[in-house]
Amino acid sequence: MKRISSRTMNRINRPAVVVSAAALLATAVVGLGVWHSAASAAQSGKRPAASQADAKAAGGGERFKSAQELEQHFDRLKMQALAEYVSAGRKPDAEHAYMMLFNAVIDHDMFADYEKHADQYLREWPDGAVRPLAASIKATALAGRKEFAAATKVYREMLGEIDGTNAAFAFSLGESLARPAQRAGNYAAAREFYSALAKKFASDPEVRGQVEMNLRRLELVGKPAPTFEVADIDGKKVSLANYRGKVTLIDFWATWCGPCVAELPNVRAVYDKYHRQGFEVLGVSLDENAAAVREFLKEQKHPWRQVLNKPDGDNDITIKYGVDAIPAAFLLDGSGVVQQIDLRGEDLEPAVKALVEKKPIKP
Repeated sequence: MKRISSRTMNRINRPAVVVSAAALLATAVVGLGVWHSAASAAQSGKRPAASQADAKAAGGGERFKSAQELEQHFDRLKMQALAEYVSAGRKPDAEHAYMMLFNAVIDHDMFADYEKHADQYLREWPDGAVRPLAASIKATALAGRKEFAAATKVYREMLGEIDGTNAAFAFSLGESLARPAQRAGNYAAAREFYSALAKKFASDPEVRGQVEMNLRRLELVGKPAPTFEVADIDGKKVSLANYRGKVTLIDFWATWCGPCVAELPNVRAVYDKYHRQGFEVLGVSLDENAAAVREFLKEQKHPWRQVLNKPDGDNDITIKYGVDAIPAAFLLDGSGVVQQIDLRGEDLEPAVKALVEKKPIKP
């Protein structure tokens, strides 16, 4: 995800891993040679014997199609070895090992796989320095299973244990927890995460501003979409009123936004399937000039119209819709009322199908 308040500041869906307390422990780098037998080998004083598969992997053999795939393989081995190490009993450097494990888990979005290790840490280390990381893994795993009430409880407890220096971490985590709630249509749960964040950092103007933008977006659900009339990338006027009577997806994106571009084939597939039934897409590009969009569309050839957002006062569509990061999307019914927001991937088609067939949307 890309933040747009500063236009190019990177944002990510997973929680940030920079926690001031944990940073005190980040003094070592784990190499690729961390294996399942590392702990037992250290105790015996023997060097672990590499298996034939490991030897082939270490040599970058045919089993890997790319360097990235090879790196991911070794990262998984590292996580497994660290998990075994911390589960084998409390050692002098166990907290350091937990920190390395939790950072790797967050980097690879493997929250459910290592939730029990986060539970173990939260239970056994009441004053541990990396409790925020453990809590983020636990809360994210719960949110992934749509257990939003339990995730909110873990998140609130974590907020009570950190100070103002960790505001960026807390916001990133809160936002990452709110998004699956939004995709599930549970907007009340999404508001809970933001409300907890706003209460904790009430005196931080930056966090407060970001929370207000997100809450503004959530408040649009069930209400008429804010109107606008702007020029498209070819200079022709486009009014949202022209889309009345059509199920419409307003897609905020940019050519420089990787996740936005990655989502376009999915949007195109849904468009092709339901366009004749009354589904339209209106792209709102945050590129600085129309030429970049036109050049991009020469290859992509998406048939829907594209407008260029103008970040100046009343003409700024992102302000009207509370958009401070992209991709962002708003699904409108035929009467112009916002029904759902930020639908992506497999969540988009059933929501569009329900609206064009005039059926209630099921979260």
